[in-house]
Amino acid sequence: EQCWISRGWRNIPAYGNNPINLDELNMGSTTMYFHAENKFGKNWGSTNGFCSNNGDKMRILYADQANCKIKKNYDPFNTSSGQNLYTFNP
Repeated sequence: EQCWISRGWRNIPAYGNNPINLDELNMGSTTMYFHAENKFGKNWGSTNGFCSNNGDKMRILYADQANCKIKKNYDPFNTSSGQNLYTFNP
């Protein structure tokens, strides 16, 4: 059965990177959604509220429908085969 899944988190230093192998996620889609935060309280993500948590490793099934305590906004990022880069400016 297919459903929305929230997965996270990755700690990435400013101007750093942390590659994600999209083939390993078996997403079945070319669009992934992201939410990012920095230690100063800046957030990236403005639409698509999905279940989340405050920093623990997570894998939440039906993240778009679940009755959860914490929802965060995510933004879409269209991916393609090969390398996909996205830069968060602190």
